[in-house]
Amino acid sequence: MTRTVLERAGFQVIAVADGSEAMAQIGGRGEPIDVLVTDVVMPHMSGIELAERVIDLYPGVGIVLLSGYTAETLNLERITRRGATFVAKPVSTTKLLSAIKSVMYREPTSELMSRPS
Repeated sequence: MTRTVLERAGFQVIAVADGSEAMAQIGGRGEPIDVLVTDVVMPHMSGIELAERVIDLYPGVGIVLLSGYTAETLNLERITRRGATFVAKPVSTTKLLSAIKSVMYREPTSELMSRPS
C-alpha cells in the first residue's frame, strides 16, 4: 500500500523485503537515492540499523522510520539526532508524504526514491 501511495504521488519507488536487500539495492544503483522509508521492525536487520548504515554511507539521504510502536518504546533518540524522522503507524497518506518531503528538502541530498517529476 505504501508503494502505491508513493508512486501515485510521483515518486520512483524501489520496494525491498528487508534491510540486506535495501543495502544491496542502494549500493548497486548507478544514481543515489533521496529518501529511505523503512519500518523499524524487520527481519534480519532492524530499520534503525539500516538507517544508521545508510546515513554512514550516504549522509545526504533522508530517512523516514515507520512503526506501530511508540518512539519512546523504540529508543530512537540516537537516530533522530542524526536527522531521521519517525512516523507512528497507522499513518495517513498526508502525514507520510509530509515526512518524506521534510527529509528530502532539508539539505542538499543525494538522489531508494527519486523526487517527483
